[in-house]
Amino acid sequence: LKDNQVLLASRPLRRFLETTEIIRKTLGSDTKILIVEDLTETDMGSFSGRTLIQIRSEFGDLIDAWAHTPEKFSFPAGESYDQVRKRVVKGFHKLLEEANDWQFIFLCTHVDVIKMILANALSFSFNMRRYIAIPNGSISILDIGQNGEITVEGINVLV
Repeated sequence: LKDNQVLLASRPLRRFLETTEIIRKTLGSDTKILIVEDLTETDMGSFSGRTLIQIRSEFGDLIDAWAHTPEKFSFPAGESYDQVRKRVVKGFHKLLEEANDWQFIFLCTHVDVIKMILANALSFSFNMRRYIAIPNGSISILDIGQNGEITVEGINVLV
């Protein structure tokens, strides 16, 4: 692929930038990496850095609401998934605007962000996210049509 064909984008965290840099080197590209702030992971507030056992101990059944009805869930001292969804949709549209002259986009980001993009593309409830596995390092492929319509061509594709 030529440099003018692939837009490389990442969320602003070192491990994501390092992964994107590996892809850039693999492609033999010297294209700069676009940082998309809005495609960062959910601010989990008081849940951050704690195990499920610790969360269950401190917050009780709130963990069940998080697992089963995330669309209505707000993390204590953090974001709601509704806030995250709005931010991710905004960031994804910004990325698509930026990618206007590019044939391909490579985006390195978090699992829930990927699931939100897929939920938006496939018009399914984010409450169903637990039924889609997105392993680390997996690749999902979307085709963006001329009219902006998104077609999911693959989830967890092996290359």
